Amino acid sequence: MKKRPEYSLSATGLRIRALRKARNISVEQIRQYMNFESAQAIYKWEGGKCFPQADNLLALAHLFEVSPLDIMVEKRDITLSLFKQMICAFIETKKENVVYFTSSIFFSSGVSNTAGFFINFRIWRRDIAK
Repeated sequence: MKKRPEYSLSATGLRIRALRKARNISVEQIRQYMNFESAQAIYKWEGGKCFPQADNLLALAHLFEVSPLDIMVEKRDITLSLFKQMICAFIETKKENVVYFTSSIFFSSGVSNTAGFFINFRIWRRDIAK
């Protein structure tokens, strides 16, 4: 029997934001398209707080002209590149306070045929670093 896929809230939220921005669609335009009274649900999706319900996922896929599976990100599909995108998206939302950003990644092979990695990053914030 196949194993049930697990999806990442945060990576899926970033994918939704990236698809929206790549198509120059505003949150307000999505709100109108979905016929929502407020944009709260859209911000929750993009913020990785919850997944879109099935009907909303299908509507987003139609709007973005992608498959619904292109929106959802499986946990096993999270790569180093996607992780860097997640960090950059976080910095983008806080850019008025970010002065400097560094990161380093260390890979090691585990004892039981598993690969592991350690990620270290620092963000210097303008409101703290004085």
